[in-house]
Amino acid sequence: MLNRGRPSSSYVKGNDRDNGGGDDDVVLQTFTSKQAADISSTSNSVSSSASDAPAFTAISLDSALQQKLARYKRKMDLAASRLANISRQGGNTRQALQELNAATTAFSRLSQSTDPAYLFHTINNDATRAAYARYQREWDAYQKVTREGGLKHVHNLAAGGVGNFICFGLGGFAAAYSSSWLVGLAVNTVAWTFAEPLISMMRATTVNNPYMDFYMVRQRLQARAARERLDGTADLECNKKFPWQDRGSGQAEWLNASEWLDRTSWRGLWAGKHFTDDLIYHVYSVMYGLTNCLPEFLGKSLYDMSTWQGKLAYSGIRAAGGFVAGALIQEGMQLLRASVMEHTGGKETVTKPCAFWEKEAHYVGMLLVRIDNKLADHGLDIAAKNTLEQLKASLQLWHRKAVAKSRFIPSLAYEWRVMLQSRRDATGIDPEVPGKRLDTLASFIGKAASQLPGIAVGQLAGSAATRSALPWVRWSGYIVPPLVSIAWGFSFRREFEVVGRTMLGVGQAIARRCCCPVEQNDSGV
Repeated sequence: MLNRGRPSSSYVKGNDRDNGGGDDDVVLQTFTSKQAADISSTSNSVSSSASDAPAFTAISLDSALQQKLARYKRKMDLAASRLANISRQGGNTRQALQELNAATTAFSRLSQSTDPAYLFHTINNDATRAAYARYQREWDAYQKVTREGGLKHVHNLAAGGVGNFICFGLGGFAAAYSSSWLVGLAVNTVAWTFAEPLISMMRATTVNNPYMDFYMVRQRLQARAARERLDGTADLECNKKFPWQDRGSGQAEWLNASEWLDRTSWRGLWAGKHFTDDLIYHVYSVMYGLTNCLPEFLGKSLYDMSTWQGKLAYSGIRAAGGFVAGALIQEGMQLLRASVMEHTGGKETVTKPCAFWEKEAHYVGMLLVRIDNKLADHGLDIAAKNTLEQLKASLQLWHRKAVAKSRFIPSLAYEWRVMLQSRRDATGIDPEVPGKRLDTLASFIGKAASQLPGIAVGQLAGSAATRSALPWVRWSGYIVPPLVSIAWGFSFRREFEVVGRTMLGVGQAIARRCCCPVEQNDSGV
């Protein structure tokens, strides 16, 4: 049952695929239900806004720029803290001062370009204001209808059913016809990893669970802590980048990953995510157990794996059962998350359809034309030109995303590209933290490992048990493998990801020690 008290932990803003944010986006404050409910507004608290300027409440552009601004501010605060520490210790402050000046300049420039008053009164004209107002009215109306309507439940069922067929049905067919569990494991793992964005796109709404979001952030910090301990960089000033605020004094200090982990507990987070995201998977145990039992009622030849008919029946019936189970699980998970939103601080987010992305791309395109016209003006001072150029660069990146998300196939390709690109090489203002290659690899490892308990029991015990002359032995062979698959596999898929992420972190430390002994800047800004 969900721990409805106050877990000894912190909170973070994640995304709808439960990947959390980057390890540099952690908001280290005491986690309470009220604060969890305010997570969505955290990233917007930094910027200034004119009272007469309309706020960006619909266009994703605003949240993207604001999150980039928050990261710049964190870098500036961190540089100031490092300078103060070096100064107190009587060290050479030259480099730290240069870093602070550079961070301050970058923050000031971006802050000016993201000021709503500047954007609306300098860049916009009557046409762009009208386009934005029209978009906002339509988007608000769409969100209201979607949240209050029953169609979102149909979307959940479809997303779960189709997602399960892609994630596991295809692998089931491959395993049956190749007679190799290894082939099925490989197909399932690849399909499961790359089908997750599609499942999110198919849902009309997504209810998040901040416990899950933050639990996934912990795995990044655990991997980072292991890497820093191995390469001996934990005590470097540049790695003390996670702010911790004392609840009594209100004073903030900067911690490294290990110090932060020592001050938090994972138990409350695990209980919160297990209740809504793990227990529901036992629907698979029931469904696959039922499909396994069918030969007892329909004849032993139903699943005769020596014939193509038997292979087709086995894989087809299991795929159909998985489709139903996946649909029920996806709907059940969203309902469970919604039922505890008051205690977790979760939020129901409406998935933006391609049509609205197209309208967003049109609006941002109009702003780009306006900026080009401004840049072409004679007598433009250098400061104004630099501000316009920085804003233009950000808008161009967001425009490319909006254009890609305006069509189904390009939208899916965009998500896959983000999953495979390196964070260090990623550029842009995507609020979903572009550059998730290590996350994708960790997810791949976790998904593969979570299938192994069920496969092992099924291969070693299940096959032999179902051929027994004793009915109770056969029934155990039908029921035990899917139960083990969920209880010791899927329910711990996140923990397997933690192991995978830690392995990758250790691998990074070894690679740095051998090939790149100088600490690299991975601030993620």
